[in-house]
Amino acid sequence: MGRSARAAVTEGGSAHPPRGEELTAGTEALPAGRVLDPADLALAAACGAASLRVYRRPHVAVLSTGSELVPLGAEPGPGQIVETNS
Repeated sequence: MGRSARAAVTEGGSAHPPRGEELTAGTEALPAGRVLDPADLALAAACGAASLRVYRRPHVAVLSTGSELVPLGAEPGPGQIVETNS
């Protein structure tokens, strides 16, 4: 089930909300790190932003070669971890 929105008709027959209804001065509209959805893009447009600087979420992988693994019960040294997959 999707999200729905309802437009309120204001005096004069306009469906536009009064100025300042979405946010007040000094309020952070879209904090850094937020995953943007269509409503966020509409909010940015309503704030007058013609473009946004966005970044892709990085993909990270940990590859173990074996030399950094120490057996369970041993004290790992610098750059080593305890082997937990055996």
